Amino acid sequence: MTDTGKGGEEVVRQSSCRGIKRHTLLVAVTMAALLYSALCRAAPMYQPAVPFGGYAKDRCGHYGARSVVTDRKQAEAIVTALLEDSNWEIETIAERPRYFRVHLKDSRTGQQQVVIIDKSTGRVRPIN
Repeated sequence: MTDTGKGGEEVVRQSSCRGIKRHTLLVAVTMAALLYSALCRAAPMYQPAVPFGGYAKDRCGHYGARSVVTDRKQAEAIVTALLEDSNWEIETIAERPRYFRVHLKDSRTGQQQVVIIDKSTGRVRPIN
């Protein structure tokens, strides 16, 4: 819309343009939200590549999943699976009230490492 100003020049009304821009923006946002909603419902088989909220499968089971370790054989199996393609060997396994303490040795360099395996979760952590 235009009006004639004081000097006879045409002046464009700003209010009508703003209204059209707001309406267009509102329609665009609403359409985007509807499209996103429809796509999310239509593709339930989509799985994210990063395992947030879930567990990823690796060679030792599901990463992050808890597994109760009750005896030395289970502890030895966990460490053996982790050291499968390395030069590390198990020297000793000591049972403690809440964890297993495993002494490892590198057969090439003679370097030693101690790891613990939590009995309630099966988590393996180095401690030195």
